[in-house]
Amino acid sequence: MTQVIQEKHRYPQDSEALFKIYVTEDWIPQRYEGIGARNVQVLKCEQNGDTYTVNTKREVKADVPKALAKFAKEWNSVEQRETWTVKGDGIYDCEFSVRISGLPVEMQGHMVVQPDGDGSLNDIELKVVCAIPIVGKKAEEFVAGDSQKSMDGEHEWIKAFLAQ
Repeated sequence: MTQVIQEKHRYPQDSEALFKIYVTEDWIPQRYEGIGARNVQVLKCEQNGDTYTVNTKREVKADVPKALAKFAKEWNSVEQRETWTVKGDGIYDCEFSVRISGLPVEMQGHMVVQPDGDGSLNDIELKVVCAIPIVGKKAEEFVAGDSQKSMDGEHEWIKAFLAQ
């Protein structure tokens, strides 16, 4: 079974300003700390032509259900890897993966930052999969729910940051 989250986040700023939030090394820790993460590390933030690679590690707080208590703690280490590609015409494409230490789930996602009228749109899809039959559905639901909260928080943080 797979949990899929799809979101469309709109911003009044142009797509280049939004894209920079994701690939500017100094802003990455601010973004994650702004939504409650701690011990944020930017492991890699590099540009090679039209490709940007961003790898991060952070600790996030979670309200872990009892069924998953042996896999996760109150604070969990999260590693995220992003590969951004500049497509031209204000379009930026990202493939990403997220791993939560201790939890038997895989997360893969895709984002497209693009122009949208006078502003921009971030079109996001995240897939959460757990291969363990007994706790799999519970793990997927837990991670998908926490991911949804995180996406919503990040959307609000980015809107406030870009409005400065």
